[in-house]
Amino acid sequence: MEMRKVDASVALNTQFLKSLWIEFDKTCHDIGELTTSIGQQELTPNQSQWLEITEQALNKQQKLLNNIDVFSKINNREIESEEILFRLRESLEHWIEEFKPDAAEHSIELEYRIHSECPDYAYGNSRFIGRIFANLLGNAIKYSEQGQVFVDFDFRAGSDDLGYLEITIIDKGIKSCTDGSLNIESIIKGGRISGLWFPICKALSESLGGSIEVDHDQNEVQYLFRLPLKIVENSEEDGETQV
Repeated sequence: MEMRKVDASVALNTQFLKSLWIEFDKTCHDIGELTTSIGQQELTPNQSQWLEITEQALNKQQKLLNNIDVFSKINNREIESEEILFRLRESLEHWIEEFKPDAAEHSIELEYRIHSECPDYAYGNSRFIGRIFANLLGNAIKYSEQGQVFVDFDFRAGSDDLGYLEITIIDKGIKSCTDGSLNIESIIKGGRISGLWFPICKALSESLGGSIEVDHDQNEVQYLFRLPLKIVENSEEDGETQV
């Protein structure tokens, strides 16, 4: 009886999320067509600025749509994890480089370290790993005005050919809170672990056999993303880097 109730609850949640996605998708489609039409007209500088703001807002809504779709699939156990051979160290460096412009825009000093234990190649779902990392690092940068974000990439040996990738993001950025203090309330209100992105990251991580932990004090927030990966030694194959 309990199991049927759980299954019914999951089904209802999935139906709600899919219905929500359909409604958002139609609205975004209509706004997209409108902004495209307006963009083809001659606009004043003010009108061009308003159009740019609208397009940015539409882009955020489309990302939200994508998040709703992903969460719905996770909730309904429809996510398929495709493990491929990929260049681990190269991917880590590539993901950091992608965020350097955003960090500079927020006056954030973005630094990182890749430990020597990290293998060159590994088997895993590089697309999901990159997505989780991008959300964690992106939000650390987004909600800071200036300061430092340090990313530590470590790898710990497990049993046989299995190891654990550990990504620690140490966020020392100055927070946008009125009294200048950092506590769990200001973290949540500031959007650091609120919003749909965080449960999606946790659910994706757990679907890959990993975990995400958050810790904080008055000066910094730390995200620890831990994930099992199959180690590949001295691979002669060409791996794929998917971000």
